[in-house]
Amino acid sequence: MKIMIWAIFLLVVGAAIFLTCRKALSFFELLKKYISLKALVLAPKRIEMLWKRELSQINKNLVAKIKRELELKNDRHLHVCFYVCEKSKWNAQSLYEELKKNQRIKISFAVGPNDEIESRKISPDRMKEVHRKNLEFYKGICPDLYNLFDVRDDQFPTTSLEQLKADIIFYQQPWGEMGDYPSKLIGRSLACYIPYSFILVDWDDAHFDRHNFSPYLWKYFSQTDLHREDQLHFDPLNFEQIEVTGYPKLDVYVNYNSEEYPRTQKTVIYAPHHSIGNSNLKLSTFDLYYKDILALAKSTPEIAWVFKPHPTLCKSVIEKKLMSESEYQAHIEAWQQLPNAKVNDSGNYFEIFKNSDALITDCASFLAEYLPTGNPIIRLTRPDSVPLNKIGEAINKTLYQAESFTSLKKHFEQLIITNEDSLKTQRAQTCKQIYSPNAKSAEIISKIIFREFNL
Repeated sequence: MKIMIWAIFLLVVGAAIFLTCRKALSFFELLKKYISLKALVLAPKRIEMLWKRELSQINKNLVAKIKRELELKNDRHLHVCFYVCEKSKWNAQSLYEELKKNQRIKISFAVGPNDEIESRKISPDRMKEVHRKNLEFYKGICPDLYNLFDVRDDQFPTTSLEQLKADIIFYQQPWGEMGDYPSKLIGRSLACYIPYSFILVDWDDAHFDRHNFSPYLWKYFSQTDLHREDQLHFDPLNFEQIEVTGYPKLDVYVNYNSEEYPRTQKTVIYAPHHSIGNSNLKLSTFDLYYKDILALAKSTPEIAWVFKPHPTLCKSVIEKKLMSESEYQAHIEAWQQLPNAKVNDSGNYFEIFKNSDALITDCASFLAEYLPTGNPIIRLTRPDSVPLNKIGEAINKTLYQAESFTSLKKHFEQLIITNEDSLKTQRAQTCKQIYSPNAKSAEIISKIIFREFNL
């Protein structure tokens, strides 16, 4: 939208220059006569401010309309829809359970194609398999489920998001096909966003500046005050949208006690990110270490291993020509065939976190999601990766950094074999600074919704 605003502005300036030339006046004389240089510079920002104010008013009018209908009709329900596409990105289980408690709220799920399917880099058979797994996962959560992607499956007939006529839609991610809908449905549905990951990287364009998405939101549920500061620094005009609520995905750690999870065998999770090679984030080291880590798992039969790849890793290895689809599947099967390992692609993976002893990863969000377990994290790094934000840097100081497989193996032997965890106390202190262990984010978000609609 900013590009469109600048285009309109330049068009107006160009017209003024043209008219000036026709009247044999210099452009600067016209500029001096009619507008100030300051006004000229500030014009695009002024247009953007008026545009965002109009979007905000459209959302306020819709809130008032829905509220009147709820007051006038006792059988009218507030329809809340979770628009999702990937089971591993599911972040609102506690919110779903909290909203269910209110009898005036109707909840539905709409499942669209995930990033892997939208890329069209995978085979039709894998597309159907991936989408069906996502449908079955969300069907297990909520029976009122709608399929938005045609896989020619009689069990899950296809519909459209518009047909659901939801009052509030929680969008799982701000890009892809999903990212276009808030602008399409402005004035018909209220758009909400809870970041599907805990934001630890300094990548504002991805989180705060999606032109077809961010300005149209009714509510952006921010994870911490520092995240809110970052967002307002990037775009001060979004202050009305932002509600600092914590992160509902981490509600699983409220009243968590590690002593309730005794183990007879040490368990290590290996969770590689998808951003291999020259990608936007450049976090992934999978292309560097996937063979070595598989060999390490084979050589340590006394250790239980969980291989948890990012849901779009398959797409990435195909795009970057690291592997074909069949070669990637063979790598998955190599993990599955190990007697001391299993592969996990579940959406609810926190029980695995709680029952493990260490995490090896190059992901960002997992650094925050695993931290409350109190267990050590070996972070696989690369020198050209996107930098971390303030919270990410604070967590990073409590992690064991591995710049090579040699350093990874050294940390592995220290932490897993000899049980020397020198950063344990520092991690616990950082965890207390970031999280509120007794407050549920879902309760805060649901109270905001209940308050807005007098429910």
